[in-house]
Amino acid sequence: MGEVTFYKATPSICFNFKKVEIDGKKRYTYLQASKELGEGISTTLPSKLMVLDENYSQINEISYFTDKENTNNTNYEKKLDSHDYLYLSDNHYLLAGFEMKTVYDFPSHEKEAFCVWNCKIQEVLNGEILWEFESIKNPNLYHYCNENTMKIMSHESYLDYMHFNSMQIDPIDGNLLCSFRNIDSIIKLDRKTGKIIWVLGGIGDEFGLTEDQKFSNQHSISFLSNHSILIYDNGCKNKKTRVIVIQLEEQNKTIKEYHSYDLNIISAWMGSVQAINEEKNTYLVTYGVGNNPYGFQELNLETLEPITSFKLKENNSLYCVNKIY
Repeated sequence: MGEVTFYKATPSICFNFKKVEIDGKKRYTYLQASKELGEGISTTLPSKLMVLDENYSQINEISYFTDKENTNNTNYEKKLDSHDYLYLSDNHYLLAGFEMKTVYDFPSHEKEAFCVWNCKIQEVLNGEILWEFESIKNPNLYHYCNENTMKIMSHESYLDYMHFNSMQIDPIDGNLLCSFRNIDSIIKLDRKTGKIIWVLGGIGDEFGLTEDQKFSNQHSISFLSNHSILIYDNGCKNKKTRVIVIQLEEQNKTIKEYHSYDLNIISAWMGSVQAINEEKNTYLVTYGVGNNPYGFQELNLETLEPITSFKLKENNSLYCVNKIY
């Protein structure tokens, strides 16, 4: 049995609670939905980043991504994405957001007005944008949106063709890895220019993954101690949810090592994986929406033997669980 060390009732759904150590100070952060379900994009909700100090007292609230032309813009269309963020200091953070855009170069609707959600990722320091990524400024990404995504999202007035859900800074070169569910891809971005360095997985894969190796509708990316990438693969395409570990040879764009761990479930949405003890192959897995009776388990990936299990009531689910120390 565990003990509750902190509890806070919130006015709306919350996501991705994290603990950050900054210059010897503790910060607790999470995303809180600022709109009701159905007012965002598919399963994404317009959100705001809440920042708490070491005593769990709120010290900041970041409600929208920075607008170069109007820093006071609080329109809901410029709200933060509800999936992930990186809080580096009280004045330095990486945020993802979305805005409604009409484009005229989408492949299946060329020369026609077509409505999409433009995914934005920004690094902000002292209120100034250091660099910015916008999906619509990279029109080649339109081609990576798979047909199934187009069909699923066809009832929506704006197409969520990217669907950002996770980001992580590369500890070696300092650039940024981002996961985009609806193109089945992980993309590396230059943290000075915002330009795409490479694409892993999906239609635009540059590393020669086989069809069996490719992930689909993935969530949750992080780095292991040997610089391998840890991925929660929802596996909607192959009806098989897995944890995948990939070590890349980035210069030659080849796969150095590849390991796959079948979780014996199908998790269509959400989910995450966190390394707890790499030597013992112990990981914390959040199952998301699927056919598993547990919300999350700490387990051995080789044997699937659980160490800790947390059961949910029927029809409930968890986006991700983070173990903090």
